[in-house]
Amino acid sequence: MKKGMRQLRMILLVLGLLLFVLATVGESLERAEWEPYGGYAEDIAKAKGYKSYAEVTEETLQEEIRQQAMVEAACNAVALERGYKKFSKVKDEAEIEEIRTQAKALALAENENNFGTLLASVWRPLLILSLLVLLCCLVLLILANRSQGAKKTVRYRQRISGMLKDQRMLLILVIIVMVAVVGIINPKFVRLANVIAIFQQISVLGVLTMAQAMLLISGGIDLSMGNMMSLVGVTVATLLMKDQPLFIAVLGGMGVAVLCGLFNGIIIAKSRCIPLIITLGTGQIFYGIGLIICGGSFLQFKDKLEFLRKIQLYNFLPLMVIFMLVVVLFVYVLLSRTKFGRRIVAIGGNEKNAYLSGIHVDLYKIITYAISALIVSVAALILGARLNAITATAGSGYETDALVAAIIGGVTFEGGRGTVSGAFLGCLLTGIISNALDILGVNAYVKVVVSGAIVVGAVVLSNINNLRKKR
Repeated sequence: MKKGMRQLRMILLVLGLLLFVLATVGESLERAEWEPYGGYAEDIAKAKGYKSYAEVTEETLQEEIRQQAMVEAACNAVALERGYKKFSKVKDEAEIEEIRTQAKALALAENENNFGTLLASVWRPLLILSLLVLLCCLVLLILANRSQGAKKTVRYRQRISGMLKDQRMLLILVIIVMVAVVGIINPKFVRLANVIAIFQQISVLGVLTMAQAMLLISGGIDLSMGNMMSLVGVTVATLLMKDQPLFIAVLGGMGVAVLCGLFNGIIIAKSRCIPLIITLGTGQIFYGIGLIICGGSFLQFKDKLEFLRKIQLYNFLPLMVIFMLVVVLFVYVLLSRTKFGRRIVAIGGNEKNAYLSGIHVDLYKIITYAISALIVSVAALILGARLNAITATAGSGYETDALVAAIIGGVTFEGGRGTVSGAFLGCLLTGIISNALDILGVNAYVKVVVSGAIVVGAVVLSNINNLRKKR
């Protein structure tokens, strides 16, 4: 049974990756095929009263404009073959009609159902299908992990019940439904370019969420992350503006981050004060230091970090997204595959029992805050790459967003509970919601209301889950 499930997961993984590659190729082919007609489509859309072709949302009208653009391009090509500079220079009515007939035939030939054209037309469904297959693979993997150590007599219904209680399963279902619904309303939402844009948008938040989740699981919290990230960014930018090498600037920024983390950790560990209050205060200290360094003005990175934004793996996956995924993998391995991770989970679950078990609680707390700060420095570099400038207020609010994303993912305030995969899914969900609201043209003020509702809902859901587990 286990061998069969393992083979099924492998088949689903390979199938999902294959479908994703086909969707990627299809999107590239569509872009390549459409590139010669883009200018014509823009002119036709403007003639119909739109500012640009991108504003046309009705599918039938989009297809009509595409066909007209292909015919116009073919008309110009045929006219060029006949010695005219462009189609509009042809004056003879009979020749105009003859060129149009020939152009329509050429456009029809362009639309013949060869494999490339077919792939370019169905890449969106392929992308959705690949995501669904990969999510099914993830569900089976989570189920396999949950069933390890369980008795062989556990019934199927009990497994399903356990799966539904897993907040990660709920998040996966919500993401699937949201992607499907918004994709139907506006197909642009499921385009590969938009999917990559979502991951770019959450690249900073994703890294911070990992740092916040690690602290929450260890029984701590850090509300100074946003200002710490700004301070690191200001430090790097200052060194770069003084013509220091990028390596020295990045090393200096990471050093500042580690010092901030040690500062937080030592105060919290030795004073036994509530981390929430302490980090609120230290956040103001970091903010003040950032203001002193930058003088309240913007500092430039002099395009030294643009490689994080411009370099793309396989010509579609930006380096900053890869950095985020590496951080997610690092935190996952740290918490679930190392002695250090198991000990900080034990500290978060019951600090007194951890101390009685021989764990040096204070030392582990300090190290955890230092590692968290080091992760924050990575977020600062990604933020700098996206903005190419920084000021002391640039990171304001990120700490709350990271906290909400972690809580949505099932990490609790109580400590000792939560998963890295859940925290990442929570971050991904917040990014999808934000992008979907933009795609659907929701008012910016309404987005603020939605963000507040997500915060309240996340905390309430987390508390309800805790009450259920205590019963």
